[in-house]
Amino acid sequence: MTDKGEIPAADSLPQLAVRYVTALLGDESARECLAAEEECPQADMPAALRGDISYSQAWTQMRDRIFAIGDESYGLAPQPLHPGHFDLHIGIMCHGKDVQGALRRFVNVSHLIRPDFDVHVHKRRDMLEVSLRLHGPASPVRDIYHEVYAVVLHCALRWMTGEAIHAAHVRAAPPPPGIENTFVTVLSCPIRREGTGVTLCYPLAAGDLPILPVKLGRLGAVPIGQFMRELRSLHVPDQPAGGRSETRRRVETILARESLGAEAVARRLGLSVATLRRRLGDEGVSFREITTEMRKTLVTALIESGQPFSDIASELGFSDERSFRRACTDWFGMNPARYRQAILSRQGQSGLG
Repeated sequence: MTDKGEIPAADSLPQLAVRYVTALLGDESARECLAAEEECPQADMPAALRGDISYSQAWTQMRDRIFAIGDESYGLAPQPLHPGHFDLHIGIMCHGKDVQGALRRFVNVSHLIRPDFDVHVHKRRDMLEVSLRLHGPASPVRDIYHEVYAVVLHCALRWMTGEAIHAAHVRAAPPPPGIENTFVTVLSCPIRREGTGVTLCYPLAAGDLPILPVKLGRLGAVPIGQFMRELRSLHVPDQPAGGRSETRRRVETILARESLGAEAVARRLGLSVATLRRRLGDEGVSFREITTEMRKTLVTALIESGQPFSDIASELGFSDERSFRRACTDWFGMNPARYRQAILSRQGQSGLG
């Protein structure tokens, strides 16, 4: 359990270099830095490009940038792609019978409304492969965009199926000099670094997973907390077990994707509530303790993302902002404003804001 006053990591996701993220957002200095043949020393970079940024901050800034400039392609398409283009892709995919059918629809609609984007789906031996690549010469910024697009598509497939789909491996371009983590690192699978573009490789059986008869709504309107849950759930199965039982790991995987009570989680696992509680109790942890720890981690990620506290309180189901503030003080020994300041101070930089 986290002691009051201790500042935990915002989530288990890898940190990203500030210059890596800001290059996609249009910072010319960052783009020049990434395009260099050798790693740019930190001392030679503008101060604003130094250090790392959390995944939650990166995704929040990218989403905000799209709406600020009115272009989902971040200036990489021949014409601006007004917010809603990717929502159209997802809406059409939802009409597929299964993952394979959804991906076929994705390819077809991409050819119609994204002629600048090569998208292909192939069956190769025991794999279902989805490849994504922008037309034109390769560049670090294009490769970042490929990875962002691939991660969002992967999360959309998980939302559409309600299943914890995992990529068997990914092929992506080599990272720029000095960049350790890239966006596809979050997929927690082997990454083969070669060429340009991104190829997601799934077990062939994933293509048969049915698409749920639900509407996602506008993907751009999905709360950042829900998206962060999905990203964090990509990491849970691949974290070191650390003595955790299979039952606890499965519970954490489910709770990383959505907030559910013990009865609903037990039903997902094919267990009675009593059996679930007994198995968790055998390793000295309760269902409530697990949910509290995971909720604290998500709260930290959202506070770090820069969202207004009232929005965070509403998104996480607190009755009002006052209740949210009380929970933060109880969990972390400080109110949300001080906690956010402490997180940013720990990082040694103020993010992209």
